[in-house]
Amino acid sequence: MYLSSKLEFLDADGELNRNWKALSKAQKDKLLPAQKKWIKEKDEKCGPVTKKGTEEKLTAMYKCQFDMTMDRVAKLITEAE
Repeated sequence: MYLSSKLEFLDADGELNRNWKALSKAQKDKLLPAQKKWIKEKDEKCGPVTKKGTEEKLTAMYKCQFDMTMDRVAKLITEAE
């Protein structure tokens, strides 16, 4: 469970980063405040990405990070339009 949740998060994070890099400068400038707010909220809810903790806690953190990241990917695409 731990390894699969970590890999899922890493894939989602990569997708988010690819989508962000594909935005124009104007789109990034427009979305940057919301992106910073989202990062803060994600870390408050899920905990920051870390390698410390029990397998159970790390699995929960990665699952939460994955869920929030996939939601953000969808919102980023619609907000950029």
